[in-house]
Amino acid sequence: MKLAFFQGCNIPIRIEQYAVSAEAVLKKLGVQLEVIEEFTCCGYPVRNVDEKAYIIPSVRNMAIAEKKGLDIM
Repeated sequence: MKLAFFQGCNIPIRIEQYAVSAEAVLKKLGVQLEVIEEFTCCGYPVRNVDEKAYIIPSVRNMAIAEKKGLDIM
């Protein structure tokens, strides 16, 4: 099984150990993760300012994964 790995803004910069742990556990379970370079922010920082601006980046990321035939983790 192969999944698109959405790391968002925080994981690569603030909590990289989450990515390392997830990759290690999932590798043992036979799951391959693909980091999608085209993924952008999830929109969370603007959630209280503009609902549309909050939702659009997530929809875009989902469309990118779907185009590649991958589910997102």
